[in-house]
Amino acid sequence: MAAPAFRFTMFDLTSCLQIPAMIHNQGGKLTNVELAQHLGYKSEVNGSFNTRLANARLFGLVEGSTAGLSASRRAIDILFPDVPATEARARIEAFESVPLYKAVLDQYHGQPLPDEKGMLNALTTRWDITAEKAPMVLARMMDSAEQAGLFSVAGGRTKMIRPTIGTVSTPQATPPHGGGVHAVNPISPGVGDGGGAKKSVRHNKMIHGALDELPDDAWSVAEMKQWLQFFESALRVVYRLPSAEGGG
Repeated sequence: MAAPAFRFTMFDLTSCLQIPAMIHNQGGKLTNVELAQHLGYKSEVNGSFNTRLANARLFGLVEGSTAGLSASRRAIDILFPDVPATEARARIEAFESVPLYKAVLDQYHGQPLPDEKGMLNALTTRWDITAEKAPMVLARMMDSAEQAGLFSVAGGRTKMIRPTIGTVSTPQATPPHGGGVHAVNPISPGVGDGGGAKKSVRHNKMIHGALDELPDDAWSVAEMKQWLQFFESALRVVYRLPSAEGGG
């Protein structure tokens, strides 16, 4: 089967941001084998892991070869911005790096979006997405658009609008797909961060992402230890704590 003319992602922007966050927290460079381990995958030879890594590259969040992966400047601007506008700009750039998402944004920018059926029809007839994949593609695109701040002007998922940088509100966290526990909010807004709402939203994205990696069924002791390591790493990224090896 030929590759689609307009590439899309199987993971949303928030889920893909967990990859450069993990790399940064583990010293700034990881092999794909190390990254898979830190993210809780049993092996780097894993379809879900490789798709997620490829999607992170498509968003422009990861650089380097599998022997030495690092977070891109764009990812750092999102995870550790100097000012809010830096993050806002980088999120929009990430969204527009995905060919299908940019094409849809260009087509409907500032206009009322079609309803769900209309969007699915557009994906299949205008952008040649198969009918089987269209619902998943639409879900990932809409989640990523919200995470990029493209619904902040309209106030809902009715219009995609590139906001004027400097006035964009912080995109709300849309939990990555695949888990039933992401509705949990383990950190209340403002707790431990001086009451800053923006920072607490970013905390929720990282924590929700870690919680979304919980298995749906029973797991082994080894798998539990891997997840606990991943969750600890997410907390260290959120609170900018040194790695366990560095002490403190």
